[in-house]
Amino acid sequence: MRLPQFKNPKGEPAHKEPDGSDWALSAWCNAVCGELGEAANLIKKIERGDFTLEESREALGKEFADIATYLDILAMRAGIDLGEAIVGKFNEVSERVGSSVRIAALPGGALVAGHARAADEEIERFNRTYDANAARRHQYDESETKHGPAPAAPLKQQ
Repeated sequence: MRLPQFKNPKGEPAHKEPDGSDWALSAWCNAVCGELGEAANLIKKIERGDFTLEESREALGKEFADIATYLDILAMRAGIDLGEAIVGKFNEVSERVGSSVRIAALPGGALVAGHARAADEEIERFNRTYDANAARRHQYDESETKHGPAPAAPLKQQ
């Protein structure tokens, strides 16, 4: 992780440990709450008319990104894969309330939402594409090793 690269307002390193273990879980949780407070403050100002949502969308998106970043670090420090936890909890609630909407994690952590069958189909499509691209890369690597660099084959649209 790059946490030791971050500086506090005094210009000093914000973290001594690359995994953030120099902060207690409560400190990471406070960081999440602080960012939530910043987003809530911006939303308050939008709702009372100081700014429009259109004017504030980029700033609000940055606050949400800060929230997600700190939440992910907090989860990591607690030994929790946040992506897996989100998928599991979302699908648990969907099942409990009788909804067919599910989410699934793709390799690399991307989440896919949809009806259970549609999500499964999207994962299968991703896996087929991933496997085909991996095979193409392998062929290219072998060809380059034997014959030098070759022009890349165009990808077929699906």
